[in-house]
Amino acid sequence: MKYLKYLLLLSSILLLKYSFAQDATEEQINSGYVFIDGVFIKPPYSVERVGTAIFINKYQITKEQEILTKDDFFLPKYDIGLPPNLQKMDSIDDIFERIKEGSKESYILAKLNFLYSHYDFKTARAKALDYLKSLPNIKNATGVDIVDIEAYNGEKRKVIIGGSSLRQFNQLFGPNGIGLPSEDEYIKVIDKRVQGVGNSLRLGKACFIFRDSTRFDEFVSFYLPSENCSEVLIELTRVCNSSELWYQQKVDTIKNSILKSNQVYPYLNQIINNFDIDTTLIDRHIKGHKSPTKSDTGYTKSVDVQKNIRSSTTAYSPNNININIGSADPWSNRYIFLFPSFADLCVNFLST
Repeated sequence: MKYLKYLLLLSSILLLKYSFAQDATEEQINSGYVFIDGVFIKPPYSVERVGTAIFINKYQITKEQEILTKDDFFLPKYDIGLPPNLQKMDSIDDIFERIKEGSKESYILAKLNFLYSHYDFKTARAKALDYLKSLPNIKNATGVDIVDIEAYNGEKRKVIIGGSSLRQFNQLFGPNGIGLPSEDEYIKVIDKRVQGVGNSLRLGKACFIFRDSTRFDEFVSFYLPSENCSEVLIELTRVCNSSELWYQQKVDTIKNSILKSNQVYPYLNQIINNFDIDTTLIDRHIKGHKSPTKSDTGYTKSVDVQKNIRSSTTAYSPNNININIGSADPWSNRYIFLFPSFADLCVNFLST
């Protein structure tokens, strides 16, 4: 990755800086449930910030995040124009492979950064579409945030020229942009997250965290709401520990009847293989309460956890070769917000 050199330098500086940082810590919490990669972590729980990462009982649950400055973003002062030597029958990939002289960025990425740092969002998006239409090898371009382009050689592709990431970029660096949060503001946002995790556990929610090296933010987490959390955990225990169900039957049962979220499915193997919780611990929440059965009125044992999932979709590659977002690598982390977790924090900063 072209940014590795400055990332290593930045990481070294941050490591030194945060070695002396005051960390935020939540008091011990005796409610709720925490599962790391499907393994139950027994209470009490302590949620704390160490540097820019969040930990529960010394288990890291968020990535150590780099604090970026304006200098870490490529913000052209002048319009960079069209890529040089682009011919009518050139491929679409040729557009993204042309690097702006004197920089490490492609012409189209430099163009997008220029537009969204000099114009309001709607104007920049319209000009980005006009730019695609003006390229010598593009026959047609239609769309709003995601544009369908067709080259004269017959190739077709989708190109992202708008959407939430560019809107956030415009809110930060546009003509009326508020700029990046300061280091203190950045840390305050993380501390609010520490409090949020603690509050979720106090409410009796179950927190599932999975480490995922395929994601740029390295972690994914979701919560089961406290209303029927106990029933769901008991049902998961029954299914995962069942000797009568084949593996695929367990997968199908969890997907269809217990946890309903596409984003949970990649981690079902970890849940099935590692899930084990003493039901007496669950009884502390439902003592004297009979778990519902299928014959009960209003019975439900499934949970739609979609709204509870925190994830950064820009960091997860769908392996879709039909989308380019400003670089030869269709899902390059160099695009606009280099670090999705940092962008996510900026959204929190913008909303406060």
